[in-house]
Amino acid sequence: MDNPFEFHEEDAIIACVGENGGTTDEDIRNGFKRTVELLTESLKDGQEVEDLLVYPIVYNARHSIELSLKIVIKMLWEIEGKKGIKYSDEIIAERKKKIHTHNIEELYKMACENKNIDRRIPAYFENIEDMIQFYYFDEEGDAFKYELNKDDQPHMIKNKISHISIELLETEFKEVMKKFDDLICFLESCVDEYSLGTFTKSLSRVDIWEISKKLPAYEEWSTEKFKEVKEQIKQEYRLGSKELSDALNLIKEHRLFSTNIGCEKIFGTVTEDELKEYASLVKCYEEKDKSKEKIDCFTGSVLPDVLQNKFQAGNGSVPSPACDRSIFS
Repeated sequence: MDNPFEFHEEDAIIACVGENGGTTDEDIRNGFKRTVELLTESLKDGQEVEDLLVYPIVYNARHSIELSLKIVIKMLWEIEGKKGIKYSDEIIAERKKKIHTHNIEELYKMACENKNIDRRIPAYFENIEDMIQFYYFDEEGDAFKYELNKDDQPHMIKNKISHISIELLETEFKEVMKKFDDLICFLESCVDEYSLGTFTKSLSRVDIWEISKKLPAYEEWSTEKFKEVKEQIKQEYRLGSKELSDALNLIKEHRLFSTNIGCEKIFGTVTEDELKEYASLVKCYEEKDKSKEKIDCFTGSVLPDVLQNKFQAGNGSVPSPACDRSIFS
């Protein structure tokens, strides 16, 4: 017999996994989620038997939820790391051990332990537990894999389950997956945001940006108006004087945020005239040749020779087109 877990060129359908395609928890989660969709759809035309497909349908739905929670927990841990929060080797080992459980209720509690790492995250958790609590009875994740549990008791009879509404399950499953999709997407953006290093103990980059817009011009920071604004900000964001001071210092020194208080940060030794000439050259070459072989002005991956030579005589570096990550981080 040929091994199906090896490459066979004559096969018409070959899946790429591992080092050949990438196998992530998100890929696996999407696969289980899609299986639920395909199986429930197959029942609607009456060609399949619900009493048989109910087991893979519920198992795949439940496992999609389990994987979603594990992805969320790992991303919350990653945000902790970006914020410089450290744990002992013993605690790290214990957390890694705990996350291997199949118990959805325990996984949800683990996720909730870290959801306050950013003040925006808890809102994405709203109503999730209401949707997943119906799966809590299946603590080992095997109720729809086997007839009997490890004590030789029938899963369905032990849990007093005699009917399963597949249409209702499908509707609620789609709703909770949408909630997880939104949560995971937001956590991904948080990881990117905290990677920029612009945050304090309880303030995110977005928080600090919003605070910078509430502040008066820097020249007014010695006035009573500034004191009043500071007190309002402390109350709104529940900040102590030390953390607010840290945020204000960050705003003053930040190239982007400082513009909201009327402070301009000069770009090194590149003069304004040089930047204007750079912009005019980029525009000129865009108009002359639209192909990416000549210029990619937004990524800065290719620069015309004439533009390169223009700035080599100065400080030895060519200013690259501005982007939030490279200039304003």
